[in-house]
Amino acid sequence: MSKMKQSKKGTTVTDKGMSSSHLGTLHQRFRHALDLGFRYSNDMKRKWPSNDVEIQKLVVRSISAFLDCISMETLRLPIVKDSVADMVTALGGILQYKNEAVLTMTSVVALKLVSTLPSTVLQPHVVHLVHPLASLLSFHQLQVAVTCATALKLIISNLSVKKEKEVWEVLKEADAVAKIVSNLRKFSDGMKSAECFLDMASLLSEIMQRWPPSRYPVWTDVKMMEILGLLCFSPDASVKVAILHLYSALGTHHFCSVW
Repeated sequence: MSKMKQSKKGTTVTDKGMSSSHLGTLHQRFRHALDLGFRYSNDMKRKWPSNDVEIQKLVVRSISAFLDCISMETLRLPIVKDSVADMVTALGGILQYKNEAVLTMTSVVALKLVSTLPSTVLQPHVVHLVHPLASLLSFHQLQVAVTCATALKLIISNLSVKKEKEVWEVLKEADAVAKIVSNLRKFSDGMKSAECFLDMASLLSEIMQRWPPSRYPVWTDVKMMEILGLLCFSPDASVKVAILHLYSALGTHHFCSVW
């Protein structure tokens, strides 16, 4: 692990080549942007009620820039640790508004967030992202749906046992499994890309492995099981492998020639 270095002028430099003063500047911009959109609820909790697209864009860009500064070294700094909850709350709130002008950018930054922050740092706040991400799995903009699926897969694969029950309840409320199955069906009809199929299949496999009750609506879906059987004969090897992972997660034994 690289360490913070001291410059000739006494300014701390992170392993990403950024000075602590630059990190502080980005943090100030991030806080200023948040203040434009955040409000306090009756129980004094910060929430995101702003539907203003320009404010949403400003916040998402400031979060993205701030995330670019985060490393194993800067994670220990109070200005970073104390900002995680607000970043999650803001991104989750903006995703829930589903403003198409900012949705693609927001989903990408949400994926950046879950990819950048260690699971131990993200765990206390992760539920606030799960519902908005899951609700967008069937969104008509393919890039948004796929990005949200990828972010959810990362969250679930690193989820602590303590959070399993809470996250499963959120996924059920968002009807996540039904949304994923719908996307898989559309792939067989030529309405979705292979990229979408692979990401959705990977997410569904992860969900079924983590929460066995999620398997029931899949293996009792006759049409879905027929589609999986047909896709075993796909010329795309990656699709065949994804099908095998789905069968494994379902706990069913099915012959599917991969090569």
